[in-house]
Amino acid sequence: MDISYNTFKKQVLDNLVTHLKNQYPDTSAIIPGWWPRHHVPRDHILNIEKGQMNAIKDYNLLKSVMTLPFLLSEKQLHQCAHHLNSSQIMCYNFFRPQLNDKKYVQNPLINLLKVLVGNFCCDDKPTARFEYVDKSSEEPKRKTNFDFFIEDGKTKIYFEIKYTENGFGTCDFDDRTENNDKLDNPHKTKFDKYYRGKMESCGLFKQNVIEWNKTFCNYYQLIRNAINIDENSFVIVITDKRNASTNNQIESFKTNMLIESAPYLSHLIFKTWQEMVELAHGNGFSDEHMSEFREKYLKSRDEPRDCFRFSRG
Repeated sequence: MDISYNTFKKQVLDNLVTHLKNQYPDTSAIIPGWWPRHHVPRDHILNIEKGQMNAIKDYNLLKSVMTLPFLLSEKQLHQCAHHLNSSQIMCYNFFRPQLNDKKYVQNPLINLLKVLVGNFCCDDKPTARFEYVDKSSEEPKRKTNFDFFIEDGKTKIYFEIKYTENGFGTCDFDDRTENNDKLDNPHKTKFDKYYRGKMESCGLFKQNVIEWNKTFCNYYQLIRNAINIDENSFVIVITDKRNASTNNQIESFKTNMLIESAPYLSHLIFKTWQEMVELAHGNGFSDEHMSEFREKYLKSRDEPRDCFRFSRG
């Protein structure tokens, strides 16, 4: 049964705090941290008096990840990366054990990618990067950041990660700019100079939606992700199946914006975290890693702990 977004988020935050307290019984020096927007303490926010990176490395990484060299720089950390529900750190906790210290992709992740994208052939040693920015893009000024990125010399795979976010990113629309080219809106300028052409050339979008209007603004982040698709490029969007906000937006985006017969529509892949964990475990991700990940991020408070443990017998 679907649950409301607010109920989902409360369940997630309750479980994350419980998981932290189970791992570190004395949490008085760890939480609460402060929510700057409202100037109030929150148990799901780590205390960063000793620095954000230290808080993350000590308390927001899985045990199976903590012993590995940390591959994110301070500049790459999101403002809320020290929140227990950070999708950036969730992404890191899932993929980091499948990379060696030189960021080469290990076999279990290669096997998973073959399932997800089909023709990931690994002609070269595939490499990965967290917080990837495609500097070759013609996109003006602010480039699109992807949470995770893999390439093997031919194939490129971009990952967009969501967890408790209330939908995907949008941009501001000014009604006065819809039919008035003389009024300035930075997003409209970028649409005219860049996004319109990319939406047309990628072949995914219905012709009647390639316009500067509220619909474009409502699907802004999903469009920015999707326009990276081509013959050798894939975009994988991962969400939590319990998050009605992101999942409803995805379904609406697919129905209203995309051509069902588009040549590379299969290169735009939507998966839930629940599906990813099952696929990853089936393709060689370790019992310990997947059990810990699932228990921290995907467990509801009332579910027994043992039902989230993997075992291969």
